Amino acid sequence: LPISEPCLFHGSLYENLTFGLTQGAETAEDGSLQRVKDICSALDLPQEILDLIETKDRLCWSNVLSHTQQAKLGLARALVANPDILIIHKPAMPYDATTSAKVLQLLKSHVVNRGLGFTKEPVSMRSPRTCIFTSAKRYGLQLADRIYLIGE
Repeated sequence: LPISEPCLFHGSLYENLTFGLTQGAETAEDGSLQRVKDICSALDLPQEILDLIETKDRLCWSNVLSHTQQAKLGLARALVANPDILIIHKPAMPYDATTSAKVLQLLKSHVVNRGLGFTKEPVSMRSPRTCIFTSAKRYGLQLADRIYLIGE
């Protein structure tokens, strides 16, 4: 569950993005460097950040990255973890309209493809994925399979 405020710890960017995966994740498809970079690329993170994923640099990322970049990396971490159920509070909030649309489409792809960036097994062999998100606006709701309006 990514939080509204980005949370990156003092470690390499790759360690941050694969946090929570089992040991040896870098050799498993879930945490492969290529899959991690592909997910970050799908979120339109710039090449400089994609290059930093390959380094062992252990930086204070809040001083290096913009708030938007940190938010995208938090979402990337959630998608790399590949949970069966992903719950996100206002996933489009920190972005402009174009980026918001891309983020919501990527979440839809996560559900439809039963995960992102997997090549070894067909989609039909993977367990289903569910994404639940909140929104204060009606933006992006056309991508939802179900909508629940909660009000007074």
